[in-house]
Amino acid sequence: MDVRTFFASKQICSSKRNTVAVTVALAAALTAAALWWQLTPEADFIPPTIGAGEAQVYQTLPSLEKYKEAFRQRYRPGQDIRSYLASDARGVDPSIFDIKPHHVVADVGCGTGALVLILLQEKVAFSKLYAVDTLSDPLKYLRFMLEHTALPGREKVHTVRSHSDDVRLPAGSLDRVITINTRLGMRSWEDAPNMKVVRTLRRAMKVGAVLHILEPKMYDWEGKVFPSKWVKEPYLEAGFELVSSKKANLSRDYYHVVFRRTASGEV
Repeated sequence: MDVRTFFASKQICSSKRNTVAVTVALAAALTAAALWWQLTPEADFIPPTIGAGEAQVYQTLPSLEKYKEAFRQRYRPGQDIRSYLASDARGVDPSIFDIKPHHVVADVGCGTGALVLILLQEKVAFSKLYAVDTLSDPLKYLRFMLEHTALPGREKVHTVRSHSDDVRLPAGSLDRVITINTRLGMRSWEDAPNMKVVRTLRRAMKVGAVLHILEPKMYDWEGKVFPSKWVKEPYLEAGFELVSSKKANLSRDYYHVVFRRTASGEV
């Protein structure tokens, strides 16, 4: 064997060893991932809450039946429902919404219903609650959760499949509206706000009704915060009155903007 043949054979052997090593490492990683999935805590089995603002990304929830079966096996009555919610909403204190027993409430962009389940668990009294989303799968999962947890008051929850231009709620029916990480009316950073859906929301609210918006801070390309442009202006244009705007006490950097539906303004 000459020198060139010798070194060529060494390179081939080295390449084979590297290929085997990579294959073994990949197999080990896949095995570890499978074990991790089986051993993850309850919250990791629950689909993320999907807001209306993310509808263009998530068309359906993946493996909906898998999530349901995992929840059936793990959940026991009396357990804290927050530990099963993969959503920023699980850190919300319901008292900030000042909901009264006679109020009709709407959670617009409810996703899989994290806030709805928290309100029920915390025994927040209301007359009726509309859980509204543009996607059907999150609403199906919420109905499953309501049935399986059997939380008191669930019979007052009504799921509503909305449209990107219309919340599809009865006119003059709402006392409180809550949106969390939904960006209602926002098509994208580049486009103008979708005033159609903002106006249909206003029509669904009683005069004096209150709208609570909880959104993570948004930044432009220069890193500047611009909640005014993307949250406040569409509602002011639609005839809402700004009540307050402040930082929210959540795990991420959220702000809490409150509007009131006035008698004057666009309808």
